[in-house]
Amino acid sequence: QGTKGSRLIYNYLRKSVRDDKPYNQFATELLTASGNLDSQPLANFWWVTEVAEPETYATNISQVFLGVRLECARCHNHPFEKWTQDDFWGFAGFFARMGVKKDTYQNDESQFDVKLEGEVINPKTKTAVMAKYLDGPTQAERLDQDIRDKLAAWITAPENPWFSRAIVNRIVKHYMGRGLVEPVDDFRVTNPPSNQALLDALARDFVSNGFSMRHTIRLILNSRAYQLSSEPNETNRDDQINYSKYYLKRLMAEQLIDS
Repeated sequence: QGTKGSRLIYNYLRKSVRDDKPYNQFATELLTASGNLDSQPLANFWWVTEVAEPETYATNISQVFLGVRLECARCHNHPFEKWTQDDFWGFAGFFARMGVKKDTYQNDESQFDVKLEGEVINPKTKTAVMAKYLDGPTQAERLDQDIRDKLAAWITAPENPWFSRAIVNRIVKHYMGRGLVEPVDDFRVTNPPSNQALLDALARDFVSNGFSMRHTIRLILNSRAYQLSSEPNETNRDDQINYSKYYLKRLMAEQLIDS
């Protein structure tokens, strides 16, 4: 992104967290962003590569916001989950019209936009795909609309089975040292949560409290589990999943430097 673009999106992210911006609003703003990298902070979220690649966007968006790893279904049906190649390329179809313009000499002309046309070809069927929600229907697209608006609405919907669970799981990992699902971005039937009821309860509470990350953080920090000693005893010495003691964790890079 360059120095200016990086600073712009850093300031946006920092302010959003500081102001406790509702996470569904926060995600929607990122998912629907476009524009010049030096004047539109959120456009920098999409500047992953200098070439717009729908399959890269599909992989990143599903993993970041849904905690679902689709990458394995890119070339073949997922070996440990229900996702097929059709699922992967259908999800990639939401990003068929994404485009980047790279300014070779000055970064102030680089931008991310929605093109007038574009398509995604399924390499297995050799045909253009229609955008398709995970575990859901296809979505028709008109040239006068940005289909990402519909994708963002689906991702952030209270009833979405992954969105709220994915973020509360990340928050649990950050403060407790271990997520209820590990790795935190690998939700699948063959990798169930260590405590499904707790994950579901945290997700429901998160949604009912306006997608407030600060509320969920406060809930975790006031819990008995968070306040337990890290000193093991005979009954919890070998426990690594039930939070019967506070799990030791490494300092983050910034904490290490500051100390």
